[in-house]
Amino acid sequence: MHKHFIEIFIFFLFIFYSADFLGQERISFQSLLSEMTHRESVARFPNPEFKLGQASSYDRRSKVPKGSEWYANKDNSNFIRKETNNGRTEHVLLDEKGPDAIVRFWATFGNKTGGNGTLRFYFDDADTPEIEGDPRMILGESTLVGYPLSASEPQESTYKLRGFNLYLPLPYEKSCKITYESEFVDIKVQSPDYEAAFYNINYRSYPKGTSIETFSKEILEKNTKLVQKTNDILHTQQYVPADGTQTNKETENIRIKPGETYKMNIEGSRAINKIRFKLDAEDLSQGLRSTVVKFQFDGKKTTWSPVGDFFGTGYNVRPVRNWYQQVDAEGYLSCFWIMPFREKATIEIHNLGNQTVNLIDFELSHQTWAWDNRSLYFGTSWKNYPGLYTSKNEEHFDVNYTEIQGKGVYVGDVLTLFNTLNGWWGEGDEKIYIDGEEFPSHFGTGTEDYYGYAWSRWEKIFSHPYIGQPDGSGNMKPGYVVNLRVRGLDAIPFNNHLKLDMEMWHWFKAARIDYAPTTFYYLDPQAEVWVKPDPSGAKRKVTIVRSQLFSNKWTGKRLEAEDTKVLNGNREALIYQYNPNLEWGGILKFYGLPVQKIKFLN
Repeated sequence: MHKHFIEIFIFFLFIFYSADFLGQERISFQSLLSEMTHRESVARFPNPEFKLGQASSYDRRSKVPKGSEWYANKDNSNFIRKETNNGRTEHVLLDEKGPDAIVRFWATFGNKTGGNGTLRFYFDDADTPEIEGDPRMILGESTLVGYPLSASEPQESTYKLRGFNLYLPLPYEKSCKITYESEFVDIKVQSPDYEAAFYNINYRSYPKGTSIETFSKEILEKNTKLVQKTNDILHTQQYVPADGTQTNKETENIRIKPGETYKMNIEGSRAINKIRFKLDAEDLSQGLRSTVVKFQFDGKKTTWSPVGDFFGTGYNVRPVRNWYQQVDAEGYLSCFWIMPFREKATIEIHNLGNQTVNLIDFELSHQTWAWDNRSLYFGTSWKNYPGLYTSKNEEHFDVNYTEIQGKGVYVGDVLTLFNTLNGWWGEGDEKIYIDGEEFPSHFGTGTEDYYGYAWSRWEKIFSHPYIGQPDGSGNMKPGYVVNLRVRGLDAIPFNNHLKLDMEMWHWFKAARIDYAPTTFYYLDPQAEVWVKPDPSGAKRKVTIVRSQLFSNKWTGKRLEAEDTKVLNGNREALIYQYNPNLEWGGILKFYGLPVQKIKFLN
């Protein structure tokens, strides 16, 4: 009897320390929706742990890093396999064993037949799909759920040229298979009827034994009110102070002279949950770049970034509205990242420029925080690639966003750039390596796909809780661009290492481009970021017009003229051709016009 009692006691002790009693709730449709509306969730390492995977239509010829076909660019209609289901030929996009949860699904469809097929989701080895229908309607046009959990962006763009985004979580216990049926995807590329189907699917893979509830239409219908509430919170993005929130608000403007620093300390186990101010300077663009935010938490330096990039607007004020960042038309900058610390936080704003800047209506709020062994420090890094040539030895190449050694969670990035040519700069794919992978588990289909829109749309700006293009005017012509993506359920946990590269794949190899990615993450106290602060890059004069990167002055011997407009009457009279062996960096054709009669325009 005594022995039996001990066995029972051990059994219940095991149950007590099992997942549920350690804070691991059952993963369900409801729990995932709840997680989406609590910014605090990304500030702790996930429990239960998961790995974020990605299935995409990237060009399968890209097999060997840095190999001859590493930058292959036929990124559409590359499926896992083709199979027959109930007499139908279906192409498989994803086939994963659970317990998992799909947390982001992006797609777009090219050519006149694109998107006319049928998308199907099969859960837990079922022969009948739980979700079935027009792919664009399911992913981006609210067949399943309203905006912004379902969104096509940019909404003002031509319908077929949008990116279709589904953020509705779809958990499953045993398996999930996603297929696409279309008679046009097997047609040869040369045919105008060929369908170009691009897709990126992010999914969480949980450890075996994790308790999870499989998605169904019935569950969706039972949670209509919760879905609507989630949509409302994400869409309005109203800041609701947490319990125990305190606000330090400066009633007067903060004046920071060149070379000086504004500094604030916060004591105790707290978490910053809001920062808001307006930056004022005579040269506002330079002020947004040369004024730098620097945060230390418990003595650990984790955040270093120019102000404009940190808030998602770059070095020009553009409206931004996502789950973590806001910039309004008046130029007020707000962020809602949760930034916990155990004992002390130091907030510094450095003026590295040569002009005085003012922080108008500076406001900082912080809340109580119960620090535990899963709590993480918020961090930001910024890299500057000024005047970056878009080819190396006539080849494309990978540009590093960030690299981190240690444990943490990756939660987003902002890309600020200035393009110098009349051509698309962002053909390149993201490549994300997690925990020592030799081949990236995240291999995308194009920069505009990573940022949630499609087809390099330049004429429309958009804001969404997780993605946005505050400015796309430089996408297809010389000019300024800001793209951003912040992460909720699709945040990327890593245990010992993370590296994010983006291909530099410009349509023109002879371009020069200013390129500055800012990355956001949460870090274990022992983690180290390999990106170091770059004061000289922040001080560098920002590019406002193309001629700052390429001089249009003719010396009689040399001219930097990549895509410079040369007019004779109303017609262009210059063609640029890349040739790295020539002193000019290219060949100029003037259609027989004498050089002295050609007018060069910025």
